[in-house]
This record gives sequence, structure tokens and C-alpha cells, in this order.
Amino acid sequence: MVRSSRYRVKLRSWFGSIVLGWAAVCAGAASDPADWDRIERRDGSTVEGRLLRVDDETVVLRGLTGKTIRLERAQVATIRLAATPAAAPPWRVELRAVGANDSADVFLNGETLLREVRTQGEWLDITDRIKTGNNELRLRIRNERASWAYDLTLRVNGVATPIRCGSPTRAKPCTCCGLTGEEVGVLDLPPIWIWADRAAGVVELVP
Repeated sequence: MVRSSRYRVKLRSWFGSIVLGWAAVCAGAASDPADWDRIERRDGSTVEGRLLRVDDETVVLRGLTGKTIRLERAQVATIRLAATPAAAPPWRVELRAVGANDSADVFLNGETLLREVRTQGEWLDITDRIKTGNNELRLRIRNERASWAYDLTLRVNGVATPIRCGSPTRAKPCTCCGLTGEEVGVLDLPPIWIWADRAAGVVELVP
């Protein structure tokens, strides 16, 4: 029994060495600097991983070990994205206005997409206007009376996601951003962030 137990211990040790060795090989293969996004802090230190999102306050990435890392935006000096593969997955990104009350102008990264939207329109292909990283979608509401609201739809490779606040058709006011939905005049709303990863073919709304 003692001899058998020693054999099992040796076998486990041998198998464990193989597993650890293979893991080290895999980690080494994935550690090519070109495969990872690189964050340089203002103190000169760097963090590598897969960038998940960036906003005015935080930078979030998945580290080389798979752990989620959050950095304060003020700590970050530069962000260098990994090289885009030659054969990136295909994508098609479209936006459509469903309605707005009274009307809305829509901007993407400072460029005007739609003006004076009131009722449902056609799909607008914005694929070439989406950049890797954060994309800023903004709305300028024009309300002359009563309540205001907006309703848009983002479609990525045929999958639609609503972007709405309130209901223009049901006269339900939008109460986002500390507003009541009853304001009159021209309102520039806070940005809606769209995150895009061209290498992975991913486009999604940032919560």
C-alpha cells in the first residue's frame, strides 16, 4: 500500500508538471505585445490587457490573467490599442429614428447624422463612422410645449437595440439626467456611449 501511494503521488506530480508547463507555453504565446492593448499611467507604469471601455472617469480592461482592472481616467496618460487583424469580422452598423417630441438633432462623434427628427425614418448606415473605442452619440432636443422624449434604434448585424427615453407617441416625458421631461427650448442631452471593438466585430451600448 505504501508503494502504491508513492506511485500515485509521483504520477500526480508528473501530470501536474505537464499541465503547468503547457499553461506557461500558452501564456507565452499570448503575451505578444501586439496582441494586447497597452495603458500607460502618468507615473510611467504600464498595464496590458484587453480594453473593455473608456469614459470620462474610468478606464476598464481585462488583464493578462483575466482579472478586470479599473483605472481612474486622470491616472492614464496614453492608450495604445492592439493591432487590428487583417481579417476582422464583418459588421454593419445602422441607426434609425423612431420618433422625437417635438424634434431632435442627432450627432455621432461631433458629426451631424439627423436633423429635426419627428417621426420614423429610414435606416442610416453608420458603419464607416464608427471608430474603435468609445463613440459619442448626442441628441439635441427642441421642445416648444408640453413634454419631450426621443426614440432611436441601433442595429448591429441585424440585431436591433432601442435607444429611448420616454415615449414620443404616448406623450410620456423623458426623465433622464436630472430633467423632468417638461423643459421648453433647446436641450443638449448628455452623451450616449457606443463601444466598438473592430478586431472582435463588437458594437454595443455602454450601460
